Amino acid sequence: EARRRAGGRADVEFVEADALALPVADGALDGARAERVLLHVDEPARVVAEMLRVLRPGGRIVVAEPDWATLVIDAPAPRTGRLVARAAAARFRSPSVGHTLRRLLRHAGAAEVAVAARTLVIDDHDAAERVFQIADAARRAVDDGLVAAEAAAAWLAGVERAGAAGDLMVAMTAFMASGRRR
Repeated sequence: EARRRAGGRADVEFVEADALALPVADGALDGARAERVLLHVDEPARVVAEMLRVLRPGGRIVVAEPDWATLVIDAPAPRTGRLVARAAAARFRSPSVGHTLRRLLRHAGAAEVAVAARTLVIDDHDAAERVFQIADAARRAVDDGLVAAEAAAAWLAGVERAGAAGDLMVAMTAFMASGRRR
């Protein structure tokens, strides 16, 4: 996608690398950006520190992450919904990293740290399924022993009914933090 967006520009280079060991000299870049990356790593703080290492003084860092700890599913059987949301989050290494971005940037040494939050709200059943994979999360909740299979099936049917009635709401907050290298 990045290559497509660059439109064949010769002054842009793309490199795949380990986020903990970027093949870039200290202070070599004007900016570094990561979106939906930190939730997939065990040590987000180390990735942020590595991003700051490669920035020149004054260079900008931007990180954006959803926070799966904020997933809410307003449908019948709210207790089951909370357990399914927990199972949905469990598939990520750092599911709640979004709400820690400010601290991660500050502790890594970033200056002028700012954070913005936006909550995605979906009231359409099919869209909520595409975005949040609710049925898969319910299966995971069963597999993890959080919810009985019958309760999960009943809950999923309730989610579908709530969607059909216009009563469903599924929401999650994402956070974006930015700062500069000192």
